Amino acid sequence: MGGKRITPAHRNKDFSKEEIEILSRNPNVKSVTAKQINYTDEFKMRFLEQYQTGKMPLDIFIEAGFDQKLIGQGRIDKAAGRWKRKALRPGGVYDQKKGHSGKKLSGNKELSLDEEIQYLKQQNAYLRQENSFLREIQRLERQVMPKKK
Repeated sequence: MGGKRITPAHRNKDFSKEEIEILSRNPNVKSVTAKQINYTDEFKMRFLEQYQTGKMPLDIFIEAGFDQKLIGQGRIDKAAGRWKRKALRPGGVYDQKKGHSGKKLSGNKELSLDEEIQYLKQQNAYLRQENSFLREIQRLERQVMPKKK
């Protein structure tokens, strides 16, 4: 049968109770179920900062205490792609679900100091990512455009 062979590195199965317990002990995990891992906002931001410096997603996860064989390269790749996309949106990578840290600055509500710091960190990460993209566009334009004499 000519199906795609899934290696342990590309694991795509539910977590056992023992694996859930192991993942739950990682300080970068907010919650974990048999099917998914919810990472802390701090880990997502640290991931993006390190990724922008050129570090590979797998290396970032390993340094954060994750076992590649346990979570699988597929989950690492999907999380990295999702966080890179979310970093571009106004809410950033912060969890936008009710009761979580995805609060927006509104005219009516005073934010606590912690909320304001979190919001500013999010905006900072967004602008850093935007600057990174602009630098990459400029670099590509220099490669394509002929030099003026």
